Amino acid sequence: KRLGKPSRIVGEFTKLQEIIRTLSKGKPIGYPNPKVVIHPINPSKKSKDYLYRLIARSAIHLRGLSEYLRVVKVLVILDENGEKEHVSRFIKVAESEVKKRLHNLSIEVQAMRNSICIIFGGKYVVEYEFFVVPNSYEIQLFKKFKELYKNELKDVNEEDLAINIICSKNFKCDKEKLYRSAVELFKNDDWFNELVELIKS
Repeated sequence: KRLGKPSRIVGEFTKLQEIIRTLSKGKPIGYPNPKVVIHPINPSKKSKDYLYRLIARSAIHLRGLSEYLRVVKVLVILDENGEKEHVSRFIKVAESEVKKRLHNLSIEVQAMRNSICIIFGGKYVVEYEFFVVPNSYEIQLFKKFKELYKNELKDVNEEDLAINIICSKNFKCDKEKLYRSAVELFKNDDWFNELVELIKS
């Protein structure tokens, strides 16, 4: 929740586009009317650059909303996976992707420490702020499960295998549902609390 308003998880990009168009016109999107809309993206085995292009394209759809709100903030949550240069890599992809599709508009891209701003017409801003999960969410989950299910996982040293075992034996659900329901396991972890505060701010 943010500012006393609920959040909403949107599973399809077309649905997210519909919400953006509605909000751009200053209209509510039904009850509950969220302050935060979360769109989970599963890159599967795609490259990081593919993921960056996908995220950058959202700026094109958010431009109309930025004209209504002046500033639209987007929190991008990524696994570290040994990479330290998320912002510098994203800015190259974003600048190319947005200017290619909106070449008739005045567009400026500015980089900051953990974020970039795409500025349309000198005054409407879509800001992408990055939060990097240490190592990866799967590795963090694996560590928790090794603590909680010592007997079941005593001989298991692979993240995917451990998660599959816990999915089938303990939670009896698919991975996607497990990933969403297991977040409470991290409530005492610094990185998770930092993320929660970032969402609240």
